[in-house]
Amino acid sequence: MKPESFRMTPAQYLFTIACFIQSSALLTSFLVSVTAQDSWLIPITGYLACVPFVLVYAALMKRFPGKNLIQINEIVFGRVFGLIISGMYLWFFLTLTSLNLTDLSNFVRSSMLPQTPGIVMFVIFMLLCAWGVRYGLSCVVRYNVAFSVTAILITAASILFTASHMHLTNFLPLFQKPVLTYVNATHVMATIPLGETVVFLMLSPNVQLPVKKMGKYFLGGLALGGGMMLATVLRDTAVLGKAMNLFSIPSLEVYRMVHLTESMGRVEILFSIALIILLFSKVMLLYYAATLAFGQMLSMSSHRPIVLAVGALITVYAQVVNRSSLTHLALGTESAPVFWTLFELLLPLATLIVAALRHVRCQEEVSQQ
Repeated sequence: MKPESFRMTPAQYLFTIACFIQSSALLTSFLVSVTAQDSWLIPITGYLACVPFVLVYAALMKRFPGKNLIQINEIVFGRVFGLIISGMYLWFFLTLTSLNLTDLSNFVRSSMLPQTPGIVMFVIFMLLCAWGVRYGLSCVVRYNVAFSVTAILITAASILFTASHMHLTNFLPLFQKPVLTYVNATHVMATIPLGETVVFLMLSPNVQLPVKKMGKYFLGGLALGGGMMLATVLRDTAVLGKAMNLFSIPSLEVYRMVHLTESMGRVEILFSIALIILLFSKVMLLYYAATLAFGQMLSMSSHRPIVLAVGALITVYAQVVNRSSLTHLALGTESAPVFWTLFELLLPLATLIVAALRHVRCQEEVSQQ
């Protein structure tokens, strides 16, 4: 199956990556539970730790222009072993989609519709995503620039309106945790969500950029999304201090403290809307990548016939991973970072090494070059 003819503009590419990272605002609760008032440090160290990941991705895109991850696996490892590795990535994409769908559904239920059954939320969101995925990548990424900019403006406004509640003493004492704690937290940040951008290797043929510049835009998108997460953690720490540990979603509590006038409150609805939009965008992109990977592995001419089938599989899978918040927290801070490293760094690096040893290179000229 050939990739779509649609090409993302450089701005769409950069802001789609940023939007993907911004949607992980719920991850701040993971950081707070581990590093407390030092959580602001982790987005910085996590970004630095993720730079080698992006360098490997950039090298693969440069060595195989016009090819996505599934095609690269087949070129480097052959049909049989390539399918095995691609099957592992398909499971990874399906798992990511299911976990983020669970986050989206649980957030909507807890903040807006507490009496709505989870399965109803799953089906509604998946049907909406299926509509976008069926129409292709142009529909999946069309509004990501607007989504990302809107989230940036809302975050900036929240910092401005909560400035009177901020206290620098909330950052003290500094660096009281064991060094291993910061290392583990950095690993979590580098793999969840920064390293999850390995999914963009599925979209690399659809970017209107020279392959030599794609790595720079990739890092730029990560920096923008990571910078917004840093700003969010700094704001939450300055406002809430040690009280952050008392809330499952610290950012939501910060927005509840904003009162523009005596009669205008409930500003947290802006945070809720922005987060729902960002998570919806991330789920749809992951859903598209999983469907595209599945279609290519089956040598189909188009991904459209299997969109609903993959959506049904994700919905059922989401029911399996939809466990308690404590189990979800343990998965995010302990198990997932270890497994995710395999897909985000080790396998891409192994692919690059094997390609170099076998002198495998794609010489195809693509239109954006």
